[in-house]
Amino acid sequence: RMMQQIEGAMRNQSRGVREVYDWVQTQTRSRAFRGPVYGPLCMEMQVKPNAPPMWARYVEMQCRGALLNFVTCNKEDEQALSQFARTVGCSSTIAFYQADYNAPVQHPLGDAHEFAEHGLTHTVDQLFD
Repeated sequence: RMMQQIEGAMRNQSRGVREVYDWVQTQTRSRAFRGPVYGPLCMEMQVKPNAPPMWARYVEMQCRGALLNFVTCNKEDEQALSQFARTVGCSSTIAFYQADYNAPVQHPLGDAHEFAEHGLTHTVDQLFD
């Protein structure tokens, strides 16, 4: 159901995303991937419970171009997923993330509280569980 809502809202940008999503689910169930595969990213993200509605809008606004993308943690998985996406005409980005995906997110310019005087209350990663 959620995938249908996303496809309806982003019809022009979602060509092939449903097919890729279904393929990823099938490959995941059959344990064909060598590592985790995420996506489309809009289905992987959930703003913290009881968060103000503006948080979700902020995330959507900041991540708009990436909401239909997929992320792999293994190069071979990225290649297989990219190849399948091309066959169904999906233009979503398939990214290979090679860092430790369990490591905490680094904020090289400082934590959000250091910018409170400018109205910054959170970094995007802090809006999720």
